Amino acid sequence: MSARDGAWRTGLEVTLSQFRTPDAIEKASRMNAPHHDYDASLRPCLRTMFRLQWEDVQDAYVLLYPEGMVKLNPSAGEILTRCDGTRELDDIIGELEDLFSASDLAADVYRFIDHARQRGWLD
Repeated sequence: MSARDGAWRTGLEVTLSQFRTPDAIEKASRMNAPHHDYDASLRPCLRTMFRLQWEDVQDAYVLLYPEGMVKLNPSAGEILTRCDGTRELDDIIGELEDLFSASDLAADVYRFIDHARQRGWLD
């Protein structure tokens, strides 16, 4: 099964090795709390210094930036592919629920969007 066909992954399984230190793990667990303060009309957009692309060698989406790259899990990659500034957050959630044949993904998407904003990936 390729990463593009993978099941929805919840929580902060965003990168392969991003959260290794105890401080980072503690921060990640605090970020795992659901956030419900997003405006339904929010249209997240990847910042221009980042480029999202599929890497066959990695069998995953990667987020490229001048200092390096972040390997994303399938759900993180699918969220970011939709963060182009044209889709409302509710539309992104609906597309993902259809794609992964799942429901109630809103809290996971909100957490990831919050994480991506804190990392500076999204405007």
